[in-house]
Amino acid sequence: MQYFITLARHMNFTRAAEALFVSQPTLSRHIELLEQELGFALIEREKKQISLTPAGEAMLVTLKSALRLIEAGREQGARLARGSQGLLRVGLLDSLDGDALLPNLIAPFRRECPDVRLEFERHSFNALRDRLSWGKLDVLITVDIDCENLAGVATRPVASFPKVLLMSRLHPLAGRLDRSFADFRSDTFFIPGEEDSPGREQALCAVTGRCGFTPACIRTVPNLESAFFSVAAGLGVMIVDKSTKYIRDPHCTYLELDEADAPRAVLVAAYRQDNTNPAAKRFLERLKA
Repeated sequence: MQYFITLARHMNFTRAAEALFVSQPTLSRHIELLEQELGFALIEREKKQISLTPAGEAMLVTLKSALRLIEAGREQGARLARGSQGLLRVGLLDSLDGDALLPNLIAPFRRECPDVRLEFERHSFNALRDRLSWGKLDVLITVDIDCENLAGVATRPVASFPKVLLMSRLHPLAGRLDRSFADFRSDTFFIPGEEDSPGREQALCAVTGRCGFTPACIRTVPNLESAFFSVAAGLGVMIVDKSTKYIRDPHCTYLELDEADAPRAVLVAAYRQDNTNPAAKRFLERLKA
């Protein structure tokens, strides 16, 4: 096709062959093969000059259009293969504050890959894991504890945040400046259940144990949202990290925890190792920088 278009532009086999960096016999052979494939002549061959047949004139317009479409398709395919175009489905833990992700992760990726269509879903731990396993999401942004022991799932760190003890503003210790973590030993500590977020009780006891106490009462609720509302209502306390939207709630306040007692929470991007979406790969590669 390209040989015929070039020949039509030069109307001379010698000059067209030079422009294509092929020999004249090679060019002639390709034109003959194209004519055989189409079933009709494209050019009139005379002793010292050539001209297009009526069919050749019509095919010239068609082939130019076809090559433009092929080139556009090639460019789009290359963008899709590079991950700079396509669809990326991201699942976000429903407790995350947008300020923890939008400025330093989502916004830079949008600037770098504006042609990637981003779709976001906010869910609980359990729903995120299910949708990842079903192939409904490409990447999860959640805390590292939620992704431990997930078969076929890998993670990459996104950010880390200090942990705090969240309490209602009505809590007796809410306004005291001399309070310490150990002062809350007799409080009820709320945690999401094992089905929603495995390992929460062990993680809580590891933190309180470093401070020399075991909580007087640990209450398990269906999910993190349920735990927060229980705390906001003044029924107890919970440990969260500063990536959570809950610390901004006007009904609550919090106590900063010493990192020696409560190591920072790590936000991770979790993904199935068999995911072949180039846009997901591009997104994850950016996390290395």
